[in-house]
Amino acid sequence: MDYPKIMICIAVKNSAKYLKRFLKEMDLLRYPKEQLRWVWMYGPSVDYTLEIIKSFHESKSYEYNIYEEPPFANKTGSSLWLADVVNAFKDLIRKDEEYVLFPDVDIGIIPPKTLQQLLKVKKDIVAPYVWCMNTNPKKFYDTYVFRVNKQLFEKGTLNGVKYDSYSPPFMNSKVPVKLDSVGTFMLIRREVFLSVDWENPVPHYQFCKNARKKGYTVWALPYLSIEHINIEIDETVKEHWPIEWYVRRGLIEGNALDKMKDDAP
Repeated sequence: MDYPKIMICIAVKNSAKYLKRFLKEMDLLRYPKEQLRWVWMYGPSVDYTLEIIKSFHESKSYEYNIYEEPPFANKTGSSLWLADVVNAFKDLIRKDEEYVLFPDVDIGIIPPKTLQQLLKVKKDIVAPYVWCMNTNPKKFYDTYVFRVNKQLFEKGTLNGVKYDSYSPPFMNSKVPVKLDSVGTFMLIRREVFLSVDWENPVPHYQFCKNARKKGYTVWALPYLSIEHINIEIDETVKEHWPIEWYVRRGLIEGNALDKMKDDAP
């Protein structure tokens, strides 16, 4: 197969606790290193995030760039309000880079041929299914952003059949499935990336919704699974609460929820 050039876009801030495992998994991807360029958007941190990134690249042959994130007001203190950061990547893509990859830094397991599988289907926006690590029974991770028929993956009904996070829609499909939105590990065609804006809240969701409004399509591969570190949702890990959590506590205005309504085709 062809190996198009990919810009890997990674936003980090105080991410040291996840980085070593994430970097190990990414480095195991069976993809030509010279076809990948790592672009980091670094938020000033109080841990060793920057040192880990620099140490990794000093020992590897990847091309990479590190930029400081642009000034912005993060009303949630989490990835749910990072549109300014992810939009900043638009100015950094090179003319010969055909795709961009947006992986979350707290992914724990990535199959080595993940990029080949995503590229093979030739979609505008595509992602693998995302499961929680070390859960029994197996549980879907990104139930808030993954959506179908304008319903969250967390619980709903599709073609008369009920689903939930333990048995998500299309779970056993052997072919790509068309969805409303995806997240966690998104591969995006260059044209789509440059012509569609990320917005707050929940930039991944807004990007997929805006892409659909422009006629692009969003897909997932149920037969390709990655695993996200299984973080318990508690008061100390607010970055993984849904946007409703912040609205209920008056931390952001209630009209933020209006942006979570799906008015795309």
